[in-house]
Amino acid sequence: MLRSISIMLMVTIIIYLMVIINNIDAASKTNDCDRKKADQCSLNLIPITNEEILRKLPKTIGDIDSYCGKINRYEKCMRKYAENCLKKQTKQTLSVIIYSIGRMNKKYCQKESKKKLLLNLIQCSGQTAIKYYSDLIQNVSNQMHGIRTYSDVKLRIPMVCCLYNKISAEAMEYSDKICPKYTNEVDSILRGYSGDALNLLCGEYGDDSDKCDSILTKIPDWKGKIEWKSFIMMIAMLVDSLE
Repeated sequence: MLRSISIMLMVTIIIYLMVIINNIDAASKTNDCDRKKADQCSLNLIPITNEEILRKLPKTIGDIDSYCGKINRYEKCMRKYAENCLKKQTKQTLSVIIYSIGRMNKKYCQKESKKKLLLNLIQCSGQTAIKYYSDLIQNVSNQMHGIRTYSDVKLRIPMVCCLYNKISAEAMEYSDKICPKYTNEVDSILRGYSGDALNLLCGEYGDDSDKCDSILTKIPDWKGKIEWKSFIMMIAMLVDSLE
């Protein structure tokens, strides 16, 4: 009798522990799938959309080190979101983007000379220019909301490619006016933080593609809710819309 009670008690305890573990795991995955958190993590990975840099521009190498020191946290946040919350193809696309961004961040964070270059670029550009670049990227994300639901599915990727080429050209032109010394670096940043993903998706729709003139006129205005501020996440969501 006593033995039966002990066995029943042990079984009850085991079941109780299993329920607790499952609840903890479910709560963890729910937190990983927090859309707002993932959106901000992806914004913070890139200097021109990083909330701290937009709020107060770095003035010293120490400020750049502060940005660099938080990169792994933001990458981990995005990887968890990709792993737990996205479909296979979308997950692969986001993984390519994360890799591309990580490579660029290492470029600017591992060498003192590159940190100094990034700092000089930011200081030369100033708050107004950094905000301008950030707004351009935000505009890409906003318009991609409309592209994601465009009726002709085959045109969605070409639209994104042509739009990004247009925005990049505008950024380069602006940089050439206010800070010509660093125009090439601005180009490197724009291409480096998104290049691998766009090269993977865009193919024939390059910078010089004459196909873009007609395609750009078809991009719909988006009047709905902005679900993602980050163009990085919108690229992943766009791929998701193709499945």
